[in-house]
Amino acid sequence: MSTNQWNLSQQGINALKGYEGLRTKAYLDDAGKWTIGYGHTGKVGNIPVGKGMTITDQQAEDLFKSRLPEFENAVRNSINVPLTQNQYDALVSLAYNIGPTAFQNSTLVKKLNAGDMSGAADQFMAWRKAGGKDNQGLINRRNREREMFLGVSEGQAPNIPLPMDYNDPYDSPIKRSQPLADNIYSAFSPPNNQTPNNPFSNYFNQLNGTLEPLGQEPEQPTPSNRQKYQEQLAAAFGVTPETKQGLPDYIGDLVKSIYDQA
Repeated sequence: MSTNQWNLSQQGINALKGYEGLRTKAYLDDAGKWTIGYGHTGKVGNIPVGKGMTITDQQAEDLFKSRLPEFENAVRNSINVPLTQNQYDALVSLAYNIGPTAFQNSTLVKKLNAGDMSGAADQFMAWRKAGGKDNQGLINRRNREREMFLGVSEGQAPNIPLPMDYNDPYDSPIKRSQPLADNIYSAFSPPNNQTPNNPFSNYFNQLNGTLEPLGQEPEQPTPSNRQKYQEQLAAAFGVTPETKQGLPDYIGDLVKSIYDQA
């Protein structure tokens, strides 16, 4: 889509208003200019903004809407490469703050039109001074505009394409493309009525039968806690161990953790 078909998104409007802040009483900005509303430094009606001027919230909103096309057109008319919505919003925010002429003549625009997106993003920080000195408020704003330009602003998904071989770690508890994981998954898949002797049962019984026997526990009228644990573990997995030897707790935890992952 060409830039002249873009419009500032609601997210861009909210961000821009947040950067400028609403002031209904005229004040001197960091550059020494009388300002009112959402960073408005022109006239209100036919009266230049000056000391003692006050406006209502609605007047501030009307001023914002009436001036916004000026800065949007500065972006639309000076950029000749495709943009994402994030990039357009960030560029309008910058133009609103530094003025349409400064924006159109900026190195940022030259780099962007040359296809140097990274270089253009870095140029946001070139506009961080007020009164010839670094201004922390502008530095913070430029950082946020740069992040928006790159598609990583708060609440917004990045515009940077994912690599072709990207594997979402949350897509599956087991990465099926890995042979080892495939083997574990197939070996420890849960049993069901159709496959009572599935690989999980076989592995469980093999492990249980080849463990080093535990020391003889004294006879008790009731099963030991270890035996109870083994029975509970076997019942939870739906298998019947081929040996009555007890399982060490850490082995049971290991088997259960692998089973849970599968």
